[in-house]
Amino acid sequence: MTPAFYREYLYAKTNSKKRLLYAMNPVKFQSCEYLMRFHENREDKIIVFSDMLFALEVPIERERERERERERERERENYDC
Repeated sequence: MTPAFYREYLYAKTNSKKRLLYAMNPVKFQSCEYLMRFHENREDKIIVFSDMLFALEVPIERERERERERERERERENYDC
């Protein structure tokens, strides 16, 4: 957790705020995205589990955009043939 997130986590008055802070931890997002890209480049299948679905919306949306871009690239390659 970044120092700012950790400070807020320590001083959070409610459990729901603590849960939100650890679910939206930016270091966790960066690590998850790195692992997703690493395994994607190896053409591995990827499954990501989370207790909070809204926490996955950002990485999932980025992954969908990358997949759309790869599909467009494949179509361009096939069209050029």
